[in-house]
Amino acid sequence: MVKLNSLKVDPVRQTEGIWFPWEQGVELKIARLGNPKFDARLRELVEEAKERGQKEPDAEAATVAAMAETVLTGWKGIEGEDGKPWRYTPQRALELLTDESLGDLYKFVLMKAAESAHFRMVEDQEAVGN
Repeated sequence: MVKLNSLKVDPVRQTEGIWFPWEQGVELKIARLGNPKFDARLRELVEEAKERGQKEPDAEAATVAAMAETVLTGWKGIEGEDGKPWRYTPQRALELLTDESLGDLYKFVLMKAAESAHFRMVEDQEAVGN
């Protein structure tokens, strides 16, 4: 048997994101896939595509665009070619998520965003070991 409280998701963690270490000191702030902001933005993108005359909008492109705005919500430790910190913007997040040479980053974000245990209430996170 499991206590119901141990299954509850923290609404702030799921929409604002939490930090995950990735590669070479880079940290990514990732929100839950399917959070309310993601769902709303995905619907907007699909509607916008339909308004532009697309009968069948590109679901994958809309999903990645919504992820760039609402799932990958920040990063630390990334710098541009000039050596200066690369500030997070949704457009830059989209660049990273769609760069084929950074496919591992996309897979990492998708994997972490889909794991509901990461977004449970804080006291339950400690029990999970995160």
